[in-house]
Amino acid sequence: MNVIGYTESGLIRVMFEGEDGENIVPEDMGNRHRQMIAEWEAEGNTIPPYAPPAIDLNTYTATKRWEREVGGIVVGGLDVATDDRSKIMISGARMKADKDPAFTAQWKCPDGSFITLDAATIIHASDAVLDHVNDCFSIEADVLAAIVDGSISTSADVDAAFAVQLSPESFQTRI
Repeated sequence: MNVIGYTESGLIRVMFEGEDGENIVPEDMGNRHRQMIAEWEAEGNTIPPYAPPAIDLNTYTATKRWEREVGGIVVGGLDVATDDRSKIMISGARMKADKDPAFTAQWKCPDGSFITLDAATIIHASDAVLDHVNDCFSIEADVLAAIVDGSISTSADVDAAFAVQLSPESFQTRI
């Protein structure tokens, strides 16, 4: 019998001789497998505690970048959504604003209210969104390099890297 350890939910992972694969044994002393494990423990053995699986820092970093990227920004006091759909809408408005300086658009804010944006404001907001997205990817690239060189080794390190204020001068004062 090879006792592997506890699962996250408190069951016991064990492999029995002559059987293929793991068995999951409940903490029920009426269970014959649990009784075998109890005898094994009585011999001085200990069931290893649950160990959470190691986190994949590259995947965790990509997730943090995406959360930050789509989390929105404030441009000149205006909340600007940065989810993928909003970025498409902003890009479309930007293309029109570049061609027509008199262009205006009714814009729905994240809080549900509407405002009228002129071409210059649309261009500034578009630039701010692009800067924001670029900053998010730059941080991700830096974090991934730091994972490789060993200077970032935990999810807390990744969180700290993304906690920095992203280039406020690039989008807070444009409008």
